[in-house]
Amino acid sequence: MFHLRPIFNVANSRCLLSSMSATMPAAMPSLSNKTSPPDLQKQYPKPDYSTESLTKLLDHDNHDMRARFRKFMSDPVMKPRYNISLAEERQLALDRLQRICDNDFISVLDFRDNPLRIFATHELAAIIDPAMTTKMTVQFNLFGGTVFKLGTEKHHKQLLAGIDTLADIGCFGLTELGYGNNAVEMETTATFDPDTKELIVHTPNPLAQKYWITNGALHAHHVVVFAHLISHGVNMVSMLFWCLFETKS
Repeated sequence: MFHLRPIFNVANSRCLLSSMSATMPAAMPSLSNKTSPPDLQKQYPKPDYSTESLTKLLDHDNHDMRARFRKFMSDPVMKPRYNISLAEERQLALDRLQRICDNDFISVLDFRDNPLRIFATHELAAIIDPAMTTKMTVQFNLFGGTVFKLGTEKHHKQLLAGIDTLADIGCFGLTELGYGNNAVEMETTATFDPDTKELIVHTPNPLAQKYWITNGALHAHHVVVFAHLISHGVNMVSMLFWCLFETKS
């Protein structure tokens, strides 16, 4: 571990850093922007401290899982791809998330058993593909976390296993075009029909459209919808409820 101490050179108005516990290599190799990564690894000076100890310090938690995930990054589907279409981008995000789920790096039950594992997986996944990581956040944190925390035993039996495997992909229907994530100002309503015992969802104007819903354009089978509950003509409270998309076979 390095402890750095600033040393101010008044004459030159410069701030230099000196190490209290280690010395810098005497000379750096001659490199260029055309040097290949393998050559960089060969030429760069070996550190005079334990990289394993530094990694353990910086990782903080879930060390075995993090080490396994770093090896997993060499999976062919994780290889960077550029200049691809929107359809390819969406499918690639799904394929990458599917591989993460297949390797059991994340579970919605981690919110109960090991919350730090959720954050560790997000941290490492974002190195590969931030777009895919957003998809993972919606699936496990927003949709999955809502089902796990607010759902009943019925919902847990029906959905939790499928959330972990991506057999049941969900999205989070809060954001509206005119109000963003402001649940107080949103205009979507769910009116209770006492005769049919159903909720009638209504979008009164274009600004009340559910908008920017990750997984909503493609892949989602379920949605957690936020709306104002109307019962017997009275606006009761902002509520959320679960809907099944017709795309779920």
